[in-house]
Amino acid sequence: MSNRRFNQLAGRVLVAPEVLGEPEQVPFPWRIEVDGAVFAVDLMRSMPADRLLERTVRAPADTMHSVRRAISNIT
Repeated sequence: MSNRRFNQLAGRVLVAPEVLGEPEQVPFPWRIEVDGAVFAVDLMRSMPADRLLERTVRAPADTMHSVRRAISNIT
């Protein structure tokens, strides 16, 4: 969930864990749905980039818009 510049300078990435369960049972607006999976933006954490098991090169713009909206609802 972090941008390339942050990753390069900090050597870390921002991640949001996937929440198990049906999307309609997950509390929103702090959770976002992407391709049928629900991610907990309210549980977002920073971790070293080399600990990633799987890397996504680039998130679609609408996904990042949802993430920003969820973050603004938290703060």
